[in-house]
Amino acid sequence: MSDDLAQKIDIIKGTEFDWFAVDSEGYVGHFSTAGSGLIPLLAIQNFEDYYSLMDFFSSKKGNYRSFLRAEIKSCYQTTLKSFVNKKPEDAYLDWLNVASFGIYSYDWPVNDNIPYEYYYSVTFSDDYITIDNLPGDFNKIVSRICFKDILFRDFDEINPANFFECM
Repeated sequence: MSDDLAQKIDIIKGTEFDWFAVDSEGYVGHFSTAGSGLIPLLAIQNFEDYYSLMDFFSSKKGNYRSFLRAEIKSCYQTTLKSFVNKKPEDAYLDWLNVASFGIYSYDWPVNDNIPYEYYYSVTFSDDYITIDNLPGDFNKIVSRICFKDILFRDFDEINPANFFECM
C-alpha cells in the first residue's frame, strides 16, 4: 500500500464517509459508511471528490419525492431512538435528500441486531436517474465505481467487497 493511500485511509477511518457508484444500467447509488462500512479503494483514493458530491446533495433538495423504508423506521424506533432523539425522517435527512435526486441510498448498519456485512437500502424515490442526469461533472466522479453485475433496484443489500477491493 502506498503512503498516499495509507494517509487517505487514516483521514476517513472511523468517520462518516459517503461514496457513490453506478450499477450495470448506469443508475446512481449512494453509500454511507456510518464510520465503519466497507469502502472501495477507488473511493478512498479520490475521497475529496466524494466529499464535494455529498456537500452538494445534502445542501439541496432534488425534484423527486423520497421516503424512508418502513423497516428502517421500525428499526429506528426500537433501537436507535435511544441514541438519537429525533424522528426517523429527521435522523435520515441526508439519505432522504440524496434520494430526492432519484439516487438509490444505502447505509451501513449501526444496529447490533443486523450483521455487518452489507449496506442496506434505507430510502426509495418516485423515480431514479442515470449517471447522464447528474449535474455538472459529477458523472465523472460517480462512474469510477461501477457494479457491472447488479441493478440497484434488485438489491436491498450490497457488499462492495464482493465486487471491489475494499478497506
